[in-house]
Amino acid sequence: MVAASVAAMGEFVVIDVADNAALKRAVNDAIARAQVSDPLAPVTLVVDSAAQAWTLRRQIAEAAAPGTGIANVRAMTLVELLSLLADRVGVTTPASTDRLLEAAVVEALLRAETGPLSASADHPETALRLSSLADELAWCRLDAGSDARAVDGVSLTARAAIDFAADARPALASALGTTPWPDVTTAICAALSGDSTSASDLGSLIVICGWLPAPVQGVLKVLAAHAEVTRVVVSPDPSPIPARVLDFPDPAREAAFAVRLAADALATGASPGRVAILYSADTPYARLLERALDDACVAWHGPTGQTLQSTTVAR
Repeated sequence: MVAASVAAMGEFVVIDVADNAALKRAVNDAIARAQVSDPLAPVTLVVDSAAQAWTLRRQIAEAAAPGTGIANVRAMTLVELLSLLADRVGVTTPASTDRLLEAAVVEALLRAETGPLSASADHPETALRLSSLADELAWCRLDAGSDARAVDGVSLTARAAIDFAADARPALASALGTTPWPDVTTAICAALSGDSTSASDLGSLIVICGWLPAPVQGVLKVLAAHAEVTRVVVSPDPSPIPARVLDFPDPAREAAFAVRLAADALATGASPGRVAILYSADTPYARLLERALDDACVAWHGPTGQTLQSTTVAR
């Protein structure tokens, strides 16, 4: 048996679980609490990805007792939740930003750079990497003295890249017509503090995200002042998982062997929901696995684009 420990974190509740079974029980219990007096009370599940939302909704439905069901429960990603709230308070988020347009703006800013990055400004990878860095720092406050800019022990190039991302943020926001995520969360908190009705249709929130940036925690605390907010955190068993490491001469044979192992596991009674094939790149593995699984007559849901880090097991 896996026990879930409950602790208060600010104004919202955090439940620690150790595996996926405990996760489902915690989510079902939270839904039951939210709908104890009204079976149609709205509940919103906040997850890491669309694939996780689909899987979790299916598992919740399967866990329902015969003749019963769960209604008015919807799932959305963290970005979708914040985009919804931002739209209601009149703020445009970076969620729909065109990555190529963003890279073009960064490239234009880079051409005017006179600091340490100017030496590599003409290299085609520089603008793309700086654009990726801007994405990684998207949730961080980058004003002078902020934690992201006060890191010690980094190289001159790394420091220059962080400073460039900080200086480029206002220009990117202006060129793309968006508001940086930290400012988005500030605007949402200010609006919800004065008028909670803009989020009343969300009902109780159950947050199942492996990664929760500090600005988002501020939004959840404001929401918790008006509705029940529960965060379920998966803390898996730290003991090592047995693994076999094999070498293959080409991706085709590697994919075929992975499918053979999956088919063998299903033949010995393993649940299809507990079998996953992870690969390092869509090309060529997604196509090779699709063909091999079809040849083996194994039904699958197709590639999801979900990273290992965002899965429940990894968390």
